[in-house]
Amino acid sequence: MLYSFLKPQYKVKLKRLGDHSDGGYLIPEQCIKHTESLVSFGLGNNWSFEKDFKKANNKIKIYCYDHTITRRFWYEFTIISFFFFLKNFKNFSNIFKFIEYKCFFSKKLNNFHIKKRIVSKKFYENEISINELSKIFKQKTFLKIDIENDEYRILNFIKNFEQVLGFAIEFHYLDLNYKIIKNFLKNNANFKIVHLHANNMGGLDINKNPTTIEITFINQKLCKDYKIVKNKKFKKSILDFPNDPKQKDLKINF
Repeated sequence: MLYSFLKPQYKVKLKRLGDHSDGGYLIPEQCIKHTESLVSFGLGNNWSFEKDFKKANNKIKIYCYDHTITRRFWYEFTIISFFFFLKNFKNFSNIFKFIEYKCFFSKKLNNFHIKKRIVSKKFYENEISINELSKIFKQKTFLKIDIENDEYRILNFIKNFEQVLGFAIEFHYLDLNYKIIKNFLKNNANFKIVHLHANNMGGLDINKNPTTIEITFINQKLCKDYKIVKNKKFKKSILDFPNDPKQKDLKINF
């Protein structure tokens, strides 16, 4: 049985943004409609979520923070993609991924990639603290957080943003860190869980619970017209898909 405090609390209208695999998240339609700035922590080579968010609300500004996506990253990615295609005749489009990246992240479109690492406290030039960001973004903001276990380092600073409408976050090693999430929810009652999905790439712990989960939170002030979930049985959304399409999706039981 998964930890009961993770069960979604409100039944909201959700929209899937991003790929039908790893990189896609379910977001409340109200959040999409009212967001002014989308701030993403973690980019990699997949910005399908940001792209779909922009399609759904073309007035937003997008700010992606990822210090690992550098010129060297693109050199290596393009070379590997080229030889992968020669060997397997698959994923030809990846050879031109850098061009797609340059087209999407431009001042003209108000889409920005900032090569900074998100940290709780800044020590190096390529870092920026989440507290510093909370002072920059005063407008209505939605956060996407996928930073490979560093999410626990910044979680308690999210409350410092003045107008966070909600956030989607991927939690890793849940079995080792679930108490951090529980304390966060206890100390930040204004954030409510509205969606939960297990990442099948993370596997299961000894109790057969998923170790990596994706959670969508919404600010309670947007929940006035939503119903509280009363059903004891957790129901998977029809908009959910396996992160790894080659493997079965993982079940969640409360």
